[in-house]
Amino acid sequence: MSGKKKILIGVGIVVVLGGVAFANVKFKRNTGIEVTTEAIKKRRLEAIVNASGKIQPKRDVNISADTMGRVTDLAVDEGYRVTKGQFLLQIDPRNLRSAVQRTEASLQAAKSQVEQLKVSIESAKVALKQSEDAYTRQQNLWKGGLTTRELQLFLHGLADLPIVGADVVEVAPAYDHGEITAIAAANAVYELLGLVAVAAN
Repeated sequence: MSGKKKILIGVGIVVVLGGVAFANVKFKRNTGIEVTTEAIKKRRLEAIVNASGKIQPKRDVNISADTMGRVTDLAVDEGYRVTKGQFLLQIDPRNLRSAVQRTEASLQAAKSQVEQLKVSIESAKVALKQSEDAYTRQQNLWKGGLTTRELQLFLHGLADLPIVGADVVEVAPAYDHGEITAIAAANAVYELLGLVAVAAN
């Protein structure tokens, strides 16, 4: 084979290879990045996580009662979903009922004591009014003459005299609501009778 023929064959091989390469680049498709697609629809999403850790609730509620006692009625089981205000359980109401009855009895006793105190206050007011009236009378007697005490002392001073008779002039019951004047007059009569009896002996 001559040298010229070899050159032509070599040039032909290069042209063929170049054409193949050009065609391959020209007509080759770009497949792009592979992705996964899904139809849009409403469904529950679930995720599986393989990891170690501690799961904590978003809201932690501690349920406790103000009063301890035996549970007589349980309306829910463990794991139930509950709502605010829902009846959960009932505690034996007998202890609470007894406490309420004792409190009511104490309240009634306190009310009775209040009524008794009111009566005592009224009685004290009446006694105070009587004392004020007696004090006013004593003041008037002091201004007008002898007091009952002074009259008794005066009569005791007559023990050595020969008393024959005596008289109590006047007692006015209409103006003696506390009967103080009547008692004073009775004491005066008693003292006078004693003086007469002593003089007779």
